[in-house]
Amino acid sequence: MKDIITNDNIEVLDERKDFLLRQRYEYRKNLESNCFALDVLKRSIKVLIESFSDDGHQVAYMESRIKSENSYLNKVDKNLSKNKLLPYEDFHDIVGCRVVFLSISDIKDFISLIKKSEDFKIIEEKNYISESKDSGYRSYHLILEMPLRIQEEEKTVKVELQLRTILMDIFAREEHKLSYKGNCSAEDKKILKELSDRLLFYDINLSGFLDVANRTFSSDRYIPTQNIFEISKCSYEFEKVFHYYEFIQGEMEKMIKEIISGFSGSDDILHVSSRIKKVKSITRKIKEMNEERKAKGLDELPISIDTILYQLRDVVGFKIVCTDIDTAKEFIKYVKEYFETRSQVTMSNEKDNLEIDRQKDTGYRGYKVNLSFMLPVLNGTKEIQTELIIRTMVMDAWALQDDRIYSKTNVPEALSTNLRTLSGELLNLEYTLNELRTHRTEKYKAKDIISELDQYEKTKKKPKKLVLEKKDEE
Repeated sequence: MKDIITNDNIEVLDERKDFLLRQRYEYRKNLESNCFALDVLKRSIKVLIESFSDDGHQVAYMESRIKSENSYLNKVDKNLSKNKLLPYEDFHDIVGCRVVFLSISDIKDFISLIKKSEDFKIIEEKNYISESKDSGYRSYHLILEMPLRIQEEEKTVKVELQLRTILMDIFAREEHKLSYKGNCSAEDKKILKELSDRLLFYDINLSGFLDVANRTFSSDRYIPTQNIFEISKCSYEFEKVFHYYEFIQGEMEKMIKEIISGFSGSDDILHVSSRIKKVKSITRKIKEMNEERKAKGLDELPISIDTILYQLRDVVGFKIVCTDIDTAKEFIKYVKEYFETRSQVTMSNEKDNLEIDRQKDTGYRGYKVNLSFMLPVLNGTKEIQTELIIRTMVMDAWALQDDRIYSKTNVPEALSTNLRTLSGELLNLEYTLNELRTHRTEKYKAKDIISELDQYEKTKKKPKKLVLEKKDEE
């Protein structure tokens, strides 16, 4: 096959395309089982994440995918160009899932959880965290084997699970665009590797801050045993109005999808997440508001439907994460224009802390705004607010860690100072990433191998059939 691949004649193209056609057949033949495997994998990982969260850990986000047919064929073709014949069964990443964590220690703990699971068997581990690839790429890869039962048939499917911190994920996305796609200069590759090492340094620092906070401070600002009555009462009241928040969340999801689809830089919107606050968080928020009101000499707010509906602005929250600060600014501008044309929604309490000179005292950077909906509720039509947050990848990495640390009590000034300093350092990294993005010589576009193969199948000469003619019997 080596000689066939390196020659430039008609037979070479036929051999190459015949091999690709066979791989396409295998891909399509296994597509149903792969779709089923992806569903099973996502359910299993979500169960592990819930168990992981119950133990006080936090997962930033989870992503999953089946490698597209064209992407798979491009990878096969790329290996052919290097004289490597990789058949379908040698690919373990067609079904893949990525879990992104806040700290390196979280990854280690999650691996221990995976090893105890009976849903899959680990057949290979690749630790690119302690020893990165030459490009600087860092992640922990697990090749898992999952037993499946499809239409009474027992089979096993191999899938890939990637575990990273947010900072590692930031780097991996940029490295994929700049280096993996093959349009990165030698100088930029050197900058990428240095950037990877700096990000690891900050990852270790963030993880260290969090570990110190976990060891030193109580895990919750309000001890649950002292607030059983408040939480129970809040749960009872919240149940009565929960459907309002579900409705608002659904309406917001529709609008955000419409906004992103109409935004010219939608490729640089990484992910969107939403949540409805849990009862425990709502109780905590009311307590915090009452502490502030008490300091101002105001009456305390009761735990009631009215307080939940009309005093809390962030029971429903949405977060949109962009690749870079320029995209975030353009997107914010587009969001404002969009909501100006929607009479049923108004914007208020806008806080723009994107730039370093406008960051909060803690070092937090991001954009936050409240969106108000007029809804018919218990006492007539009332205004109910939601929260929309827009950040860059780097801002999100810092903010999630900051949120976990500041949920503790009595965070010392030394730790706060370190976090503020780290926020400024991460901004410098953001500027480095922005500079690298401007160096892209061209936008990578995968070859349309599917169309190429379709055309080949039509023009390919079919073997002649042997026809035996019967002679008339004399």
